[in-house]
Amino acid sequence: MRRDGRGLFDEPATHKALTAMRLRGKRHEYVTSEVSNPLSPSNR
Repeated sequence: MRRDGRGLFDEPATHKALTAMRLRGKRHEYVTSEVSNPLSPSNR
C-alpha cells in the first residue's frame, strides 16, 4: 500500500507519453513526461 500511495500522490507524476512515442516512431521504447499531480498534498 505504501508504494502505491507514493505512486498516486508523488509530485510530479510521471506518465507514459503515448502520442510522443507514436510520433517519434518509438513504440517499443518508453517516452515519459512529468506533469503536476492534482492528487499531491502540495496541490491541495
